[in-house]
Amino acid sequence: MQQPLPPSKRRSTTHASFLLQGTGQVILVGVCWALRGPMATSTSPLTQERLRSIEQKLRERKTQLEVELKAFASRNPHASGDWQARYADVGRSEDENAAEVTIYSDNLSLERTLEKELRDVTNALSRIEGGTYGTCRYCSKPIDEKRLLARPTSSACIACKVERKANAV
Repeated sequence: MQQPLPPSKRRSTTHASFLLQGTGQVILVGVCWALRGPMATSTSPLTQERLRSIEQKLRERKTQLEVELKAFASRNPHASGDWQARYADVGRSEDENAAEVTIYSDNLSLERTLEKELRDVTNALSRIEGGTYGTCRYCSKPIDEKRLLARPTSSACIACKVERKANAV
């Protein structure tokens, strides 16, 4: 197992990430914080192979989401990343009109959900391309690899996500 960088070589005293030359591994080094301060230091290698695997899964999910959206909506030509649910034409009777409204309402809800997930996937792919994937957007510490594998669109570490949810209540 590789030793963490000495403090003088780290970007900060609480965490660092670096590429091991010739190994293709990015080592994420972080300090876990609790209410009383640092509890443990952990390292979690995120190999280039694993990163490519995550990127491939994100690309596949992006394609799947676009196919699902195209089934009942079309892209908004005036707003990037926005979709518009199409109004179903079932018929002219009152019952059929009620069915149209119900279908449209359901599609609007589904559209919002799929658009949000598509936006998250697109943002994660942008972070991979920009070299910031796996870094928390709030504290700039590495996101645990297990979290990234479970939810590849994560942009926040567990500690920051828990803190934000607690403050939102």
